[in-house]
Amino acid sequence: MTASSPLSSSAPTRVVGTDGLELRKPHEMIVMVPRSARVTLTARRIYTVLLQVSQARLTAMASMPLADFMFEAPLAAVLRTTGSDGADRTAAKRYLGEMRSLEVDWESTAPGDGVKWRGFSMLSEVALEVRRGETWVSWSFPRPS
Repeated sequence: MTASSPLSSSAPTRVVGTDGLELRKPHEMIVMVPRSARVTLTARRIYTVLLQVSQARLTAMASMPLADFMFEAPLAAVLRTTGSDGADRTAAKRYLGEMRSLEVDWESTAPGDGVKWRGFSMLSEVALEVRRGETWVSWSFPRPS
């Protein structure tokens, strides 16, 4: 599925996942540098899936969601991208917590950009909830001010 990125209007890099969803990753995301710790490979894979799901949801929406909006997906589907059977909630909490607490620096390389540096967390909020016997993950990204 093709979706435009809510983060940037510049030409994106395209990444197609094993589930067939396409992630349009703006060049600005490439210059995000972890500041407080390294990002594990598993956390990167999960983050890519969260971005793909978010882009698909945003494409289907009539307008931008409110600031308190949280994206969501079944946890098992997200974890399958890591090679997990999707049942390991303890590991999921560890990786999701890693992304929520990870501080990231972003520096613009584009001429004419007003903002040249920004610091934020990879995720601003994350939650796990059991619905009708299935665990769902909900998340939100930091909002630019």
